[in-house]
Amino acid sequence: MGGSRKEHPPCFRPKIIAIVLALAVSFFSVAALTLDQAQAASGNPKVSVTRAATGKVVIKKGSTYKLAAKTSAGKLMYKSSKPKVVSVSKKGVLKAKAVGKATITVKAKSAGKTTTKKIEVSVVKVSKFKKVKKITAKASATSLAVGKSAKVSVSFNPKKASNKNVIFKSSAPAVVKVTAAGKIIAQKAGTAKIKVTSCDNRKAKATVTVKVTKPASAT
Repeated sequence: MGGSRKEHPPCFRPKIIAIVLALAVSFFSVAALTLDQAQAASGNPKVSVTRAATGKVVIKKGSTYKLAAKTSAGKLMYKSSKPKVVSVSKKGVLKAKAVGKATITVKAKSAGKTTTKKIEVSVVKVSKFKKVKKITAKASATSLAVGKSAKVSVSFNPKKASNKNVIFKSSAPAVVKVTAAGKIIAQKAGTAKIKVTSCDNRKAKATVTVKVTKPASAT
C-alpha cells in the first residue's frame, strides 16, 4: 500500500489560530500606548489656558466666558472656589453669578502626575465693565536672526479696559513661534505675521510682521 497521508488532529488548526491571536493581542497591547501615556512619561502634563494667559479674568455679572484650556495629556478638570460668584462647567465655561472674586483651578492628571493652574476671576457690575474697543500691537524687534527672540506688547482702548487677555497666533509657526505671553522666537529664515485678537472683543485685532534672517555665520 502507498504511504498514508498524515492528518492533523481536528483541534490542531484552532490551536494555531489561538496562538496567532494571542501573539497579536500581546503585540498591540505593548504598541498601543496612548498619546497621553507617552507624553506623561516625560514629565507632568502641560496645561495652558488660552483665554486667560495673564492669569486674571474680569467679566461682567450675568455673562459667560470660555477659558479654552488645553492639556498635553490627561483630562481637564475645573473647580471654582466660590461657585455662588463664578461657576465653571466641565468644558471650562465660566458663568458670572454675583459681584465678587473667585479662583478657578484648572487641573490635568495623567499617569499619576498632576498639573494645576489657577485663574483669578473678578465679576463686576455691568455698569463698571469697560469693554475693549480697539487694540494695537508692537514688537520690540521686527527683524530677528534665527534663534533670537522678542516681545509683542499690546495697548488697549480704553486704557483701563476690564479684560486685557489676548490670543497670539503666528501665520507661519515654522518661521516665527509665539507663546501665549507674546514672546516671539525666530525659527528659520522667512516672514510671518503675528495676529493678536482681544478675548473680550474678537473684532479688536492687530497684526505685527516679523522678518527672520539667517545668522551672519550661516551666510
